[in-house]
Amino acid sequence: MLLLTLVTLTVVGITFYTVQRNHIDDRINQQLQIAMEEFSAEAVEAYDSGRFDNLSDLMQDVLSHRVPEDSEGMVGYVGTRPAWTQPGGLDMVADEELMEVLGERVTALRGATEGETRTVETSTSTYRYSLMPVTLGNMGEGAYAVAYDYNAETAQLTETFRIYVIAALICLAVLFGASWLISGELLRPIRELRETASRISETDLDARLEVESNDDLADMANTFNLMLDRIQDAFDSQLKLLDDAGHELRTPITIVRGHLELMDVSDPEDVSAVRSLALDELDRMHRLADDLVLLAKAERPDFVTKHPVDAGPFIDRIFELVQPISQKHR
Repeated sequence: MLLLTLVTLTVVGITFYTVQRNHIDDRINQQLQIAMEEFSAEAVEAYDSGRFDNLSDLMQDVLSHRVPEDSEGMVGYVGTRPAWTQPGGLDMVADEELMEVLGERVTALRGATEGETRTVETSTSTYRYSLMPVTLGNMGEGAYAVAYDYNAETAQLTETFRIYVIAALICLAVLFGASWLISGELLRPIRELRETASRISETDLDARLEVESNDDLADMANTFNLMLDRIQDAFDSQLKLLDDAGHELRTPITIVRGHLELMDVSDPEDVSAVRSLALDELDRMHRLADDLVLLAKAERPDFVTKHPVDAGPFIDRIFELVQPISQKHR
């Protein structure tokens, strides 16, 4: 159960984290696309207004009206030089590694008609950015870059997942303690069954389980006690049989021994009488031994075998056997 719970919590946690991470990725990509489209529309509108005669002033005016998110930053390039940035939000210029990468990409995209969206890692953080070349009439070339601090965007998710892991570990610890106590109580009858079985020997079959409930384990304990009762009855029956057989065997032995000790070896008649008596007692012992063997064989499954019988002679024979008895009791 602990293993199943651990697997379940792990799968749920990983699924939750993956879904939320993908949701953040989709939101950032969507926001970058919207930012590019809005800038393009505003830049074209400002250019068509005729109020600007150079790209630097136009870029300053457009960026001054933009309000970024806390983890969002914007930079306007004139040529390959970062000329303007938005007020507030992410300070992209402060990360020199990021600006170096963006400068290289601005140079690589000069004269291009389409921008790009990429992820870049620096020693400070991880960024997801979109870069769009800008060419407006005779104002020259430039570029517009928007970046999101990916680590800042996922910080809350990471903290939430860390709290989830701690809570899951606490739940597992509580579950382990509770399951240890509950399983110990549930398995107590089985432990008592093992201990009782270990105390049973050939000379002591009196041990029994105490039944204190009405559940399945109590039924098992009752069944075990009934099994012990049957075994004890079988042992008692065997001991009684052995006692009776021993008594029956000692009687003819005692008789024969007594007559042999008192026999007059010089008297032929006495010797003949003792001999006849000894043979009779030995025959009785032989019949008793045969009965014991027959009783032992009676426990075998092949003791009674079925075979066809001619009913006529069988009934006639039974009639002959019972006829003297019926005449005797008339």
